[in-house]
Amino acid sequence: MFSYLFILLSSISFANPSAIFGEVELGISKQAVKRTLERRRIKYQTKTFSDPQGLAFGLLQSPGMLAMMNRHAVKNTFFDDLPASGPLFYRALSRGHTGIFAFKEGRLETYLVAIAREVIKPSRDPFSPTRLAKLTNILSSLQNHCRSFAPTNKDQYGNVKSWSGKGCRHGGGVKVDLHPGEANTLVVLYHR
Repeated sequence: MFSYLFILLSSISFANPSAIFGEVELGISKQAVKRTLERRRIKYQTKTFSDPQGLAFGLLQSPGMLAMMNRHAVKNTFFDDLPASGPLFYRALSRGHTGIFAFKEGRLETYLVAIAREVIKPSRDPFSPTRLAKLTNILSSLQNHCRSFAPTNKDQYGNVKSWSGKGCRHGGGVKVDLHPGEANTLVVLYHR
């Protein structure tokens, strides 16, 4: 089992344990994700839709999986079977990065990775021609692992701030949002 996110994370030299996100693909079992988290010694929390604030834990709290799904018109099936059954969420934290895994019927339906500002910000002169190298490497990795990958939104100055990929190796599509200056500078959503 191999996902292109491993290459993405490797390309920006994330230290272990953030590479966990490279070992998951859509459709794998919650047990497989749990084993991977535990093997990597990554601390995580779980909540179901029926736990107090369970839906907020997985969908609403920062970095905002549901908001990102809505912003990019990604189909949300988490509420289809409520109140009889609903989603389970794992929230993993590692060196300021956040991973949210959303399961439906015990299978990984969607996951989101929020990459902290410290990983992407320029390490040298902010006016250096290579100041965006880390961001460029991440976007290039995504582009190389999706059949199509293109900008979808620009700011008032023409800077791209959102991308979308289809036919990606993890088994679905990807949406990417760039939030310069925010704690979670880059947020990547993997979906069916």
